[in-house]
Amino acid sequence: MLRLLTLLLSAVMLAGLAACGGGDDGDDAPTATAVATEVPADGEPTEEPDATSEPAGEAAFDSYHYTVDLVFTISAPGETDETFVSGQVEGDFVAPDSHSFETTFEFAGLSVSQAAVIIGDDAWLKEGSGDWQATTRSDSAVLDALALTSADPGFLDDENFADDFAALDSTSEELNGVQTRKYFIPKEAVDTLVDLLGDEFLADTAGLQEFEMTVWLEEETGTLVRAEFDAIAGPEILGEDAGFSLPEDASAHVTMVINLTQINDSSISIDAPI
Repeated sequence: MLRLLTLLLSAVMLAGLAACGGGDDGDDAPTATAVATEVPADGEPTEEPDATSEPAGEAAFDSYHYTVDLVFTISAPGETDETFVSGQVEGDFVAPDSHSFETTFEFAGLSVSQAAVIIGDDAWLKEGSGDWQATTRSDSAVLDALALTSADPGFLDDENFADDFAALDSTSEELNGVQTRKYFIPKEAVDTLVDLLGDEFLADTAGLQEFEMTVWLEEETGTLVRAEFDAIAGPEILGEDAGFSLPEDASAHVTMVINLTQINDSSISIDAPI
């Protein structure tokens, strides 16, 4: 869950980079796996794929359906706002270790998608309208597809993050069938986030002009039930490793919504696609 704050930015940036790098041939169109790659500031390979190669511990919920919606819009003086990248992840989870999800991104009229099913150590992948391919959970292509999905153990659950948020003011609210604590964090509270999350968070969010986040965490376990993120940032938000840049007078508007529904719904099932 800690990575939610920075991964939601890098995911959108990298999705845009993948779209920019695509050729005119539809067969060469980039796949949505690009959003799973997190670019560290020092340029060194991240160790996170190893962490996601094994199923997470005991899940807080027996099952759930979830969606992740992303929109990245560029705005420049004298120009009409243009949606640079939009995307959605939609999936299901069934304890202890079954996941099914599809990722779709749109860029400049080009739509790319990828679907995956993971059951224990077995996995299946499908690119676009292609055929399902059987593989394993440890396959690098599978690992590259885990970010912003239930199969990423750092996505919905992070004990330290939940403990840090518990120090903030919150209200009790029933949401999507479970009791939650609701936390609202405006830009004015960014200093509090820096105190909680450290200088790394401050560096990763350099250039933020506007910032607003609302998070609902399940009351007992601190598991994410819903998150809404809205931010406007200058070109420096991309950093030096993004691979592309924005005009100096441009700004980027990023919105992200994560939502869990059908929590503990016994009707959700996940089967091998082939």
